[in-house]
Formats: sequence, structure tokens, C-alpha cells
Amino acid sequence: MARCKSERNKRRSNLYTMLAAVGVAALVLPAAAQAQDDATNAMIDKAMATKTGEMAKMGSDLAAAYDRQQASESFARSAETAASGLFRSASLAREVDGKVLIDAVAAGAAADLLQDLEALGLEKGSSFGRMVSGWLPVDALADAAALGSLQQARASASLANVGSVTSEGDPSMLSDIARFAARVSGRGSTIGVLSDSYDCLGGATTDIASGDLPPAKKITILDDSGCPGSDEGRAMMQLIRDVAPRANQAFHTAFNGQADFANGIVELAEQAGSNIVVDDVIYFAEPMFQDGIIAQAVDQVKASGVAYFSSAGNGGRNSWESAEGGFADSGVLGVFGGIRHDFDPGPGVDDLQSFILAPGTTIFAFNWDQPAASVGGGAPGSQSDVDILLYNSDGNVIVDSNTGLPIAGFLDNIGGDPVEVFGIQLGGTEPVEINIGIE
Repeated sequence: MARCKSERNKRRSNLYTMLAAVGVAALVLPAAAQAQDDATNAMIDKAMATKTGEMAKMGSDLAAAYDRQQASESFARSAETAASGLFRSASLAREVDGKVLIDAVAAGAAADLLQDLEALGLEKGSSFGRMVSGWLPVDALADAAALGSLQQARASASLANVGSVTSEGDPSMLSDIARFAARVSGRGSTIGVLSDSYDCLGGATTDIASGDLPPAKKITILDDSGCPGSDEGRAMMQLIRDVAPRANQAFHTAFNGQADFANGIVELAEQAGSNIVVDDVIYFAEPMFQDGIIAQAVDQVKASGVAYFSSAGNGGRNSWESAEGGFADSGVLGVFGGIRHDFDPGPGVDDLQSFILAPGTTIFAFNWDQPAASVGGGAPGSQSDVDILLYNSDGNVIVDSNTGLPIAGFLDNIGGDPVEVFGIQLGGTEPVEINIGIE
């Protein structure tokens, strides 16, 4: 079954650890700070400097990348400190050779923002709708933050879901029987694939020689610049070879930002002639309540007769959603002075939502139902600035052991996208109970 854009967005809303309340409260600045002790005040001051200072448009991950590059004391990393801390922020920034991958929302025309960012050294720049993606020198982030053409930027973070190359998918789907019964083999079709990379690790030539991939003349590589990558795109193509052995195949990386991903969908259809396109990629900051630029690109190729399929993931149980009246005023002041959301749907008040955090890295994708500027079409952007913070079982803010900043999503959302994305790393081997607060 071809996956339409509404289905794609629906599965995205259930993939990650957090899904936001519908409707939100605007951020009220630092009234609550007066009640905090000196240590908490210092932490809040550092966080607010990231949120409202010269890097406010860039988000905490990009601000941290810039300050690390500038050897700022506030973000200086220590191996000893990192090893001793139970909780650490999981940076979502992809940095290669002094450049970081960004997704940037234009304040006006995307072409103007693309030109301004290219003047600052942006490489592999791509635009779709109001979004510009590409690799920007880390030391140019502060200059980018000052651009009038920029509304908002964030570290571009994505995930591929293909899993292991080893597969029993062909017999499990009974496609081996279907090929025999219907006398079909994929002949006449071109299947386009979007994932991280095709041949960053080498081995494609061997796969072609062994028959695990089609002959080279039947493979079109439009863009394999997603390196360093794990070649999950080639793994997908091996599986497709099993199911539709006579089909032509094409590949385009989806790991150069959302705008490049969207353009790759269109290019696979229009340049490579794909009549079927598949992907196994999600960007954490894609809007859950609207058709973002990737869903729009899916619509565009679907209208021309292309069947589109996307990996659905399997994380529905790792999510929370509120659609009952949206934001609920708990009457409790949050860390940044905003009012916390009340998670209790009844007459009681519960301003913190507890959950079990597993060891390793957990990514939070938090959305609320307001317009996203990046979708284009005159969307005004979010009218509210909402933050999500993590608290320990005693109700105290969890602070990164390296930076002294709260582990939270606190990008300035006004006029931008109603999305916060952040990650946490839990040390040790045992899960712990922590809490979520929304303000």
C-alpha cells in the first residue's frame, strides 16, 4: 500500500519518547528565578543566555557546538567530568571536518537565506519551501544567527530504521510465491531508495558481482554524499533485489538535511524515473501536526503516479499525547518562569510526568499544535514558546554533568516551528525513574 503524506505524519506522531500537548502557554521570563538558590540561578542564567542571547535562533545543540569550537568555559568538556556524570546531554549535532549539518527556516524567501548562508560557507546547500539545509562551518554559526533572513535554525538530526542486512523478508511477505503465481519480477519498474548512504564503506562492487545487487547498468546513484554512513541504503537495495529481482534501482542520500531529503524524493522520481520510492528515515524535527516539507515532496511525486512507502518505525508505546483541551494550567511555576502543564486529566494536579529512562541515549521529539513556519504557504510560525525539561525523582532539574545546563529542549520557538528536540545519555547499567515537565 502506498503511504500517503497523512499516513506518514500519523506514524511520525507516535515514534518518539514525547508527543506534546495540543495548545500551549507562552513563556513568561524569569519571575520564578527569584525563588531559586544561587546554584539554580546560575544554571538558569546560563540557559537563558542560550535561549535569549545572540545564539537564540540556533538552539542549544548548535550553540553548544559553537561554544565548544570557541573553547568557551561554559561548554568546555572534560573526560573526567563526562565519565563521572550519570546524566549527560546527547548532542544531536552532526559535525564533520569543522562543519555542522543544519536545518534553517527562512524569515522570508528561502532563496535569500540560502544565498546568505552560502556566503558564510554553507556547503551542499539545498532549499525546499521555507527551509534551507546544508553543512555550515561551526565558526560561522554566530554570524548566521545574526542574519535577518534567518528565522530559526537547529541541528539537523535524523534516524534510519532499516535494521540488519540479514532478512527473511521475501518469504515472510510471501513475495516469492507471488512472483511465481503472478509471473512478476519487477521488470519495467525503477525503485528509488532514500537512506543514509550507498557505498561509504565500500562493497557495492562485490555485491553487484555476487548478484545481491542488480547489474551496475541498472543502478542509478544520484547522490551518495551522506558519508560517514552505514550504507543502510545498500542494505535496503539488497532486500529489494530479493523481492523484485528484475527492477532497476536508484539511490539518493536522505542525510543532508530535511530540504535535501525533500529534493531527493523529487529527483528520484523526475531524474531517475522511479515509479516506486522508499525511505527508512525520519527527521526528529519534522512537524507532527502538519505536512512538513518531506510530506509535501511525497505529495508532489504521488500526484505524478509514484507509489511511496516509508518505514513506520515501532515506537508507539514510547510516546505520550494529549488531545483533551490542550495545555492545562497547573498553577505551578516552572524553571524559566512559565506555568507547568498539568498532566492529571481529573480534578487533581500533577505537574510532572514520570517515566522510566533506560541506559544509553534517548531522543525526545516534542510537538504542539500550532503553525510551523517551515511548512511554507504563509504559515506564521508558532505563536507560543514552550520548553520541556527533565527532573529527577525528587523534582529537581536534571543538569548536564559537563555544561551545567538543564537537559531540556529550549529553543526560542516564536515565529518558528512548534518543535523541541533534545537527547539525554544515562550512564550506568540500570534504568532510573525521572520526570518530564512542560512549561
